[in-house]
Amino acid sequence: MQEAARNNPHIDTYITVYVNPIGKQAMNATKNVSFPIGSVIVKEKYEIDQSTYKMKPHSPPKLMTVMIKRQKGYSPTTGDWEYLVTKGDGELQTRGKIAKCQNYHAKRKKTDYVFRTYRE
Repeated sequence: MQEAARNNPHIDTYITVYVNPIGKQAMNATKNVSFPIGSVIVKEKYEIDQSTYKMKPHSPPKLMTVMIKRQKGYSPTTGDWEYLVTKGDGELQTRGKIAKCQNYHAKRKKTDYVFRTYRE
């Protein structure tokens, strides 16, 4: 497995991404991506069937990750994003300036620290 794939926290999962109306324009932008304060991005992660590499039918999400764009100065080196991780049922596991999330998203400074590989 390639190093990039091995470090991807979303590998071997099926994901569904949602963005609130505040962040929709930035999510769909083709250049000069800058999410406004209050943008919320939610990523639901589902287990995949290893034989088909498709989402297991009727399975609940196993995990959800959330990014919230905070006021300028919240986290200047990481685009002022707050991260949340919840269990599939919504129970909060951790919230804040999560180093693992910040380090991974640092690779996407040009798109305001948001991975949009499904858009690019």
